Amino acid sequence: MGNEKKFYDRRKHQRYKIAEGTFAAFRNSQKRGLIMDISKGGLAFTYHAFNRTYEKSSELDIYLPGFKIFMTEIKVTIISEMTVPSRNPYSTIPIKKCGVEFNQLNPEQILQLEFLLQTHALGPVVDYRTYDNVIYPDFTSSFKKQMSL
Repeated sequence: MGNEKKFYDRRKHQRYKIAEGTFAAFRNSQKRGLIMDISKGGLAFTYHAFNRTYEKSSELDIYLPGFKIFMTEIKVTIISEMTVPSRNPYSTIPIKKCGVEFNQLNPEQILQLEFLLQTHALGPVVDYRTYDNVIYPDFTSSFKKQMSL
């Protein structure tokens, strides 16, 4: 017991799992992928790291399943970015998880975010330590399918 690490979650808002096929995409960038979780304060998504660009602060769009634009021009700051395990052991393209914090949401975006949480949230993310141990989805086929619509 003396060697156990204590973990503290510094987040201000409850995180929620989101409906499969909900995407986030940086504007004017190739960084786009499936949203893993979302809260009133930000979101995390996974993406294929085709290049090494790293935006410190930018704008993000959210797309609902079916590649329908839902929220646009969301000002965000990247707060974390890490490589995560791929479900495909033969893949040579790294998958990364990107965590962003929302900045200065306007009143319309606040209402849209609340609506998104009410209609597409699947349930709370309970423990962030076990959440980091999940196998991240291979979103290539789902993303290609969405793009062809």
